[in-house]
Amino acid sequence: MLTIKLRRNYLVCVLLGLVLTGCFDGDYHTGEAKSAIRHSDVIVLDSQISKDGRFSILAETNKVCVWDNQTNNKRFACLTGSEVNGVELVGIAGSNEFFYTSNLLSISFFSMRDARLVGTWTTGANIIRDIAVSDNPKFSS
Repeated sequence: MLTIKLRRNYLVCVLLGLVLTGCFDGDYHTGEAKSAIRHSDVIVLDSQISKDGRFSILAETNKVCVWDNQTNNKRFACLTGSEVNGVELVGIAGSNEFFYTSNLLSISFFSMRDARLVGTWTTGANIIRDIAVSDNPKFSS
């Protein structure tokens, strides 16, 4: 009976050790930020920073803005109106050539040069929870 309890306790300790190791083993940085930029004074529904850190995109209620983080200026006028009503997801392609918005039922793809609408796709009754865009511009348009 004692042997069974010891084995069970040993197994529990090993499993607990594996779980804790998995939770705490990761890369993180604790230093000070090089800079801090504030792009909004209202509630932001979603935001993303480009892979290289050059651009930021923020979705507010009925407004989506793309910022150039090097100059701290908007890349172009914010998108407003029907094309951004209900937007809950935004993102930037890894190539920095396109950005997207989604209202969870459709995805709109825009050019990063001039915010020109490239295309819109719907999912029917399916809800979009997450979006991934290829880093290769050949597969992003």
